[in-house]
Amino acid sequence: LGVSECSDLAVIDLEGDGYPFLAWSDKDPKVGLEVRAAGFPLGDPEFTMTNGIISKAEAAGDTNWASVESVVEHDANIQPGNSGGPLVDAATGKVVAVNYAGGDVGGTGTSQFFAISNVLAEPLVEKLQKGDVDSLGVNGRAIYDEESGLSGIWVSGVDTNSPAGEL
Repeated sequence: LGVSECSDLAVIDLEGDGYPFLAWSDKDPKVGLEVRAAGFPLGDPEFTMTNGIISKAEAAGDTNWASVESVVEHDANIQPGNSGGPLVDAATGKVVAVNYAGGDVGGTGTSQFFAISNVLAEPLVEKLQKGDVDSLGVNGRAIYDEESGLSGIWVSGVDTNSPAGEL
């Protein structure tokens, strides 16, 4: 239904109804909150859930593929494939954030895990149900070559029905 490349979120429509779903938490994520990260990491068809806590309530959300305004840092292990999955309050089962990035994101040699805060995600999901938000229709990644000092965007795909696709 809608995509926001800048916030790395999308809303899709499934045919039918009556699907189970998780409710959004009505609380802001707080440091120390026990959480569970759910999903299907690394393309594994078996559902997984990992435990952790929110270690930072407001973290920098800039990566080389998106720039997210409000993310939380947590220590529940996530891998590629967990992106877009819920980070839930362990006590209530409500969604406090949407898993976004993990691994050695900052190049520090340590694993860090990030999720898009419900404070940003919930209202954005509402908007995405009506169409794209902050989207050019480009799937790309920012790159920087330290040796030459060159930087740019590597475009790996363009949606033909988007502003970028009309060029």
